[in-house]
Amino acid sequence: MRPSVAVSLRLAGRFLLIWLLETVALLLLDTRFPDLSVPSPFRHAVVASSILVALTLSIVNTLIQPLIIVAQLPLNIFTIGAAAILINNIILRIAATRLTGFDIEPFFPTGLVGALTISLMNVALTALIALDDEFAFFQFSTYVLTRGRDVRRALKKPAGQPGMVFIQLDGLSPQRLQAAIGLGYMPTVKAMLSTGMYRMDTWDCGLPSQTSACQAGIMYGRNTDIPGFRWYDKQSRRMIVSNHVEDAGMINEQCRTGRGILHGGSSINNLISGDASKSLLTLSTLSSAGDSAKTRSIDDLGAFWFNPYTFTRTLAGLLGDFIVEVVETARQHLRNEQPRVDRIFNGQVFMRILTNIFLRDLSAYVVMLEIFRGVPAIYTTFMGYDQVAHHAGPDSHDALRTLIGLDKHLRHILQATVHLSSRPYQLYLLSDHGQSFGATFRQRYHMTLRDLVDQLTSKDIFVEETAPGEDKLTYSAALIQELNAVADQLSTQPKSAFRRAAIRQATRQLARRVNVTAGEVSPKSHIIVCPSGNLANLYFASFEGKLTLGDIDRLHPNLLQGLIAHEGIGIVAGYTDDGEVIAMGRDGARNLNTGAITGSDPLQQYGNPQVRADQILRLAQYANSGDLILNSSMFENDTVASFENLIGVHGGLGGQQTDAFLISLSETEPATEPVTSAAQLYSVLDRQRSLNTAGEILG
Repeated sequence: MRPSVAVSLRLAGRFLLIWLLETVALLLLDTRFPDLSVPSPFRHAVVASSILVALTLSIVNTLIQPLIIVAQLPLNIFTIGAAAILINNIILRIAATRLTGFDIEPFFPTGLVGALTISLMNVALTALIALDDEFAFFQFSTYVLTRGRDVRRALKKPAGQPGMVFIQLDGLSPQRLQAAIGLGYMPTVKAMLSTGMYRMDTWDCGLPSQTSACQAGIMYGRNTDIPGFRWYDKQSRRMIVSNHVEDAGMINEQCRTGRGILHGGSSINNLISGDASKSLLTLSTLSSAGDSAKTRSIDDLGAFWFNPYTFTRTLAGLLGDFIVEVVETARQHLRNEQPRVDRIFNGQVFMRILTNIFLRDLSAYVVMLEIFRGVPAIYTTFMGYDQVAHHAGPDSHDALRTLIGLDKHLRHILQATVHLSSRPYQLYLLSDHGQSFGATFRQRYHMTLRDLVDQLTSKDIFVEETAPGEDKLTYSAALIQELNAVADQLSTQPKSAFRRAAIRQATRQLARRVNVTAGEVSPKSHIIVCPSGNLANLYFASFEGKLTLGDIDRLHPNLLQGLIAHEGIGIVAGYTDDGEVIAMGRDGARNLNTGAITGSDPLQQYGNPQVRADQILRLAQYANSGDLILNSSMFENDTVASFENLIGVHGGLGGQQTDAFLISLSETEPATEPVTSAAQLYSVLDRQRSLNTAGEILG
């Protein structure tokens, strides 16, 4: 079925549903309120007459929807639907004066009750239909095409070189993407692949398998010296955490080349900016964006926040997802599903609705705006699946069902590239890494990795473990910062008191739930444990440079052998006196520089041993990697043991956490050799960007 036909059928269905409900409402009102008289030449024809009156009301209600969008009535938000009730009251009064025999006397309270009843039905129905993908796109299109100042000029511009839209599904492996398609959760992706227009390539993201390293590699082709999600910088004697605003900015600056994949484009809800000219909710540029860039971002955030239909849609989604999280948590407990982690008292409910609904809807909305504007390169991250999978498990129906909403937004974005843009667009759907599953290290052994290190060293050694927080927590802080900027801008505009007050209140509520602290390390710490999923870097903080295996053995005679012998640790990597890197396991060791193996190869269980050896060696050669690098063991069914309190995990090796995918047009050039790091994927994307922008000056 053609998209235009499908949209028409859905809109027709919406009209018929409104007609039916308003007929029922009128019949109920006629029964309960004698003062409201439905016109009928025959007493037994009340139903037919109600249908006639409801038809009139439905036509007016349907036609008035675009007018409300054009008016962009924020009053409807702040009065909790009172504006809609007022409109329906007026419509009902007009119908009473124009239709012979339709009487509402007295108009108060009968007319008010009638308008209230019909309005509540319409508001509830609109909220439900707004969750439908085709109607939501219709609302967005109507809003953009009626509010845009330069619409005619934009749509009449000659088509430029093809633009690129990158949609990152955070933490989704190709295997689980295929599972979601098989379950019917991603019909848009299924259609893309089944038509032959798109193909899916798989690739290996390398180490560390987490967003800051992967996204820097994808956007810049450089992600050196990012040894984990969090690490200790011996030179500055401070903790670096990828999702802290200042640290994200530092990571972005050390990796950027001036030829980022988003040069001249837009970064929306990402960690890394990719040299984008415009950024919204991008952690690495929050503290450095110029005034003009902030103004453009604020305008888009304000447009989303004050569009009554996106507001209604997102509000309904937030409530629905909150209920889902509570129900799924209760179901896990009632069924005693194992492994599981706490999902109520660790802020997961709040983080779920923020990432899976609000940031998802906001990102899709702004991406479509940027497509309408003809921006040459756009990149956004959808984090909902990754966030839910950390706590529910990456194979759980709870996590996989988050992809339903993502798939619908993907359809919106595809529709925008066809109907709203003056330039052609190429869509790239990709993941940065996957996730692995398993009971945590603490659940398996009733101790943390820090506890184990503490047991293996003398009592006078102070061992500290960085407190692993939620990876997405700082996106809340980013949203707070952006909302504060919107409120500040509104303070200079007339007649904005209501809007400013609403944003200030929302910001206060967010701030109560967010507490992101800078990475601090106690000055008395001797050993610092920095976990990133089932990968960990161990630092001997009192010593500059990297300690060798011999040095560590002399300082702490029981530590190395204790770590190697532990059932939950599969790899311990360290440095020889001559600078080579050795990966050790319980039954053997491998020299990563020479390839020499003693006993059993400890890398054998993690996939291609040579690929894994190269990846660990590359990681170990970073200046800020630990004096020791640990990776958990592999267990039954390819499960791992996270050093954090998460059952869905990524950061190290084992399972699907290093598996990623790239869906692109079949005509695009594939990689010439297997991609085994995120940095290698950049060359594939940059080559296509260069072909697209040949002869076009960006920026």
